[in-house]
Amino acid sequence: MLNRLIEYGPDELAKIHRATVRILSEAGVSFPGGPALKVFKEHGFKTDGDRVFMGEDELRKALSTVPRTVPLVARNPEKTLVLGQGPPILLGTTGPPKMLLADGTFRPGTLADYEDTQKLSQNSPLIQTAAYKAIYPQDIPPKTAHLEMLLRTLTLTDLFAGGDSQEEVNTRDTLNMVGLVFGGTDFLLKNTVVRITVSVLSPLRYAPEQSASLIMLAENNQLAVVSNMAMLGSTSPVDLPASLALGNAEILAGIVLSQLVRPGAPVVYGSTSCPVDMKGMAATLGSPETLRVSHAAVSLARSYAIPSRTGGGLNDGFALDGQASAEAALVLQMAIASGADFIMHAFGMMGGYIAASLEKWILDEELASFILDSLKPFTVSGEIDVGEVIKLGPGANYLIQPSTMKRFREFHQFKVFNKLPMDLWRKKGGLSLIQACEKEVKRRLSVYERPPMDPKLEAELVKYVQKRKEEIF
Repeated sequence: MLNRLIEYGPDELAKIHRATVRILSEAGVSFPGGPALKVFKEHGFKTDGDRVFMGEDELRKALSTVPRTVPLVARNPEKTLVLGQGPPILLGTTGPPKMLLADGTFRPGTLADYEDTQKLSQNSPLIQTAAYKAIYPQDIPPKTAHLEMLLRTLTLTDLFAGGDSQEEVNTRDTLNMVGLVFGGTDFLLKNTVVRITVSVLSPLRYAPEQSASLIMLAENNQLAVVSNMAMLGSTSPVDLPASLALGNAEILAGIVLSQLVRPGAPVVYGSTSCPVDMKGMAATLGSPETLRVSHAAVSLARSYAIPSRTGGGLNDGFALDGQASAEAALVLQMAIASGADFIMHAFGMMGGYIAASLEKWILDEELASFILDSLKPFTVSGEIDVGEVIKLGPGANYLIQPSTMKRFREFHQFKVFNKLPMDLWRKKGGLSLIQACEKEVKRRLSVYERPPMDPKLEAELVKYVQKRKEEIF
């Protein structure tokens, strides 16, 4: 286990919970369209139009069935992970339409860029899942982009996969494609092989396609990451406790729906809420308030015994500079130290989700590795062996000792941060951090090895994608 921040106290969490129940029982949550209203009515929940109301007992009963840990089955069984157990699971950014290049220029993202992000996920030294939609390709039709992206995620990586909920049919396509990979729906009903983010439309509303996707995921035993992005001062109150209660209410409403559909359905409590900067009316992800909300959300999820998700590597910078690096490091530090189980946007995100950067991806991996190692506790089992210290005495040189040569590789090993003296750094090219990251991107892509896949299975996936594209157009 990692050393963690002190959680919010039980009194604070209890107050937020009581305010949450007031919101759920008096204001309700809107589920316009889709099958969600029918599910709530069948279970005896009070409704008024498209609003659903729930009390303390209904809430607690539903939340009691949420699994605290979830095996995330990867195409390569050796890369199967357990959510909610051990270090956090990391993955790259999601959804940016642009690419930030090493020279500081922006351009529309392409399918080739998306393939590069999958390759970086595949050969990362860190524990992570595939970063579905790490860049949203602008060079292919939007209606079929989810098919092209998932095909590449499933063939270029053998990691636990991600899928799409932008439209209800996209979720169905995701389930069909992972079903091909894992041999059918029977396997899916017993194993969780894909995660899909279900987004809340703050404040207190679920779009029809999102609630329908949430129901479909629960029915098929696949992981729904129920997430909100309440913006303090815009879609939620400026008052932090009130905003936490509002966000808690809307996230829990979706989790309750999943458990009504299938008790024990895997689900994650997610939030990347942040304040709005009133000068530009834009969300400010790299802010102290974002960190405070993130830590509170993880604490709330833990109080309900639900796996948690938050954001990492978040920043508002439009250049790979000190601001982007500092904000990403601070947000990553808070996300990891707070004990979040699942950290999305851990790598490669720029400018409030507007762009992805491969160089920033490498930098964020370096930051995450740094933070993870720094938070590892050391243990003292038995008496400390100081025999060597006593034997060598004052003025000893440990550099030449066999114990040093045997164990110095236990120190953290950096990939792109310079740790050389100036003359040696200059001799090796005197690379800036951005140049070092650019060099590492090229190296990682050059050594990438495509994971094996049965040619018949790959042909089935390609055939499915082609068939669906013909149907759509």
